[in-house]
Amino acid sequence: MEVEQPIPSCLPGPTESQSRSSLKIKNVNEQNAALQRRVYKVLDELRQGGFFCDAVIRCGEHKFKVQRNILSTCSPYFTALFTYEGPGDNPKRNKVVKEFCIDDMAPEVMELLIKYAYTRDVPADPSAIIQLLPAADRFQMEGLLKACCQALVKEMTLDNCMQIRAFARAFPFSCRLLTDEADKFLLENFAWIYCFSAEFLQMDVDDLCNILGSDRLNARSEGITLDAVCRWIAYDLDNRQTHCERLLRQVRLGLLTNDAFFRILNYHKLTTASPAVHSVLLEASKMMGQPEVRATFSQCVPRLPTNLVFVFGGSHLGWPLQIVEALDIRSVTWKECSALEFGPRSYHGTAVLDRVVYVVGGFDGNDYTNYCTAFYPTSGQWIQVAPMHDKRCYVSVAVHDKHVYALGGFDGRTRQRSAEKFHPVSNQWTMIQPMLCPRSDGGAATLKDKIYIMGGFNGQESLNSVEYYDPVSFTCAEI
Repeated sequence: MEVEQPIPSCLPGPTESQSRSSLKIKNVNEQNAALQRRVYKVLDELRQGGFFCDAVIRCGEHKFKVQRNILSTCSPYFTALFTYEGPGDNPKRNKVVKEFCIDDMAPEVMELLIKYAYTRDVPADPSAIIQLLPAADRFQMEGLLKACCQALVKEMTLDNCMQIRAFARAFPFSCRLLTDEADKFLLENFAWIYCFSAEFLQMDVDDLCNILGSDRLNARSEGITLDAVCRWIAYDLDNRQTHCERLLRQVRLGLLTNDAFFRILNYHKLTTASPAVHSVLLEASKMMGQPEVRATFSQCVPRLPTNLVFVFGGSHLGWPLQIVEALDIRSVTWKECSALEFGPRSYHGTAVLDRVVYVVGGFDGNDYTNYCTAFYPTSGQWIQVAPMHDKRCYVSVAVHDKHVYALGGFDGRTRQRSAEKFHPVSNQWTMIQPMLCPRSDGGAATLKDKIYIMGGFNGQESLNSVEYYDPVSFTCAEI
């Protein structure tokens, strides 16, 4: 594996003036957003007062006064409606027609559509969003479609996931985001949903096969997926038993024990199924009885873990360890990972930023280090990034605003007051305001845009004091 060469830490990182410039830009953006909200509010008030309106949309007996240019900004449908007389005609800049009939639209839904065009507001009620989304699709209001999908994602729960998923699948092109998020939610919470959701039993066989065959299905054991297949078939046995073989092939049967396998089948009375099913069961029995041949069967491939806890290095009898282990939360199993490029390390700090684990400082058996190593769990890749300015063993580490902070520590001679932050994009460490007192082995955490460090050891005694660093004012203060 090719390792990226670190950029020397002596190169200049973001300066205090640059940080203040970033803060000014943030304030300008907030001011622009506030101005935008005020403009939207004024436009809607003018519409409601009937000022500058040049068209009327009629839904049955209800009429809505609107400004054609406002609706046209968020909907190609309304642009065409307001500017074309009919097929083959040229657009007219000042169309004479002032009233437009859309009789097949509920007035309350049209009101929400118009409200969004003027204010960009989306209703908080999920039932209103579900009424609004098909209308947004019809009138090609992409901004509203996206906002509705994002709102439904936030409202997704164990109880309504399957309903939202079925709704999103009715709009395969417009609601791709919502469908993907609903699928992800179902895969993550499959063990609960298949037991308690009535909608699970209504899934069609193709959809169920796709879910059961996914490597990302979160099930503590394959007994859960086998039980789900049996429950789905038993719900309508006469019509569904013909799908039994196809569904069983989506279960990783080779990962089951014989006892669990036949206990579930006997409970659901599926052992008397068709010859095709018997063939699948016979294959599974062979896999269970011959572990040495499991690697040749696709039904023996474990699913991808959903959550992992990593342990890096440590100390044994005073010597640092060159070991990395991962705990799969789903299956509660430990697995040793490659640590060839990690090196022995103890008394270091770790932090996670943007799905990358940073191992900071520590002791390598010979020296107290200023190394910083990035580990990418998805690929197993290790990259040596820029070293810190100071050596830091027993270092305290925290993450804030896309930066990794290293606070205090021990360099082999003294306990450190110094602190620095790492910016992955520029691959640079930048010194920040020193702490009020030297500390090693303290606890660090981020809360409400401040970085706190608690306790630790100053070289003479254990500490009970707490201080924080404010990245906005670049100051430290004691609590």
